Amino acid sequence: MYRTFDLEKRDGGTILWFNRPDTRNVISSEVIDELIDYFTQPAKDNQFVVLAGRGDCFVAGADLKEMADVSELRALEISRSLHRLLKYIGDYQAPVVAAVHGYAIGGGFELALAADMVFATYDAWFSLPELGFSLIPGGGGTQRLTQRLGRADAFYRIFSGEKLTAQQCLSRGIVQKLFDDDQFIDTVIRDLIKVLGTHGKAASVALKQAIRLAGQDEGYNIESKEFARLLTSRARPLIKEFFEANKKKDN
Repeated sequence: MYRTFDLEKRDGGTILWFNRPDTRNVISSEVIDELIDYFTQPAKDNQFVVLAGRGDCFVAGADLKEMADVSELRALEISRSLHRLLKYIGDYQAPVVAAVHGYAIGGGFELALAADMVFATYDAWFSLPELGFSLIPGGGGTQRLTQRLGRADAFYRIFSGEKLTAQQCLSRGIVQKLFDDDQFIDTVIRDLIKVLGTHGKAASVALKQAIRLAGQDEGYNIESKEFARLLTSRARPLIKEFFEANKKKDN
């Protein structure tokens, strides 16, 4: 169905494999268009999506061959398309996890920053090296990295292009878990299944919506509405079961 990535169904979710290792899985206009098509489809029974790269890295960044010849207007369109894609990933009705091995550079790092969670191998690294080409990030990196690191640290990382190791990203909340490279994706899936198995999809979707709007009035509004809806429609029987189980223990 898609040319730039493969879809593998696994344990109720999907692994989205970027499948151009010969190009280091660079992000071209075609990649953006196909990802937009995928993430604007209903999640249906999809419990999660894991973004992963074939070959020796996650995603290397923008397709520089394509970028070298575009007009200013076309460059603006590409940047805005990438922004739309990252918003669609945020709005997708299932958790989206970036599974980063090797490295995530430029647009690859921006893609990871847009995911709900990032899992990485211990030896993975991340960077936004665009200033080396007298350029700035065009896929949300100036905004999302600043939200994670604060203005001064984000400015330094983008200005210098200095790498962030997986351990540094973990300590700063950019990466949530680290794994060994051996059987990395299998381990990521097992960990996800373990976490998702403790609650229902409706709660996951509501949590994602509320967190995406954190700090905004609408975020508080969604939190209140979803708390009330889930309490009365789904949580109440579980609460009763909890008390019944405790009564039996006490007896």
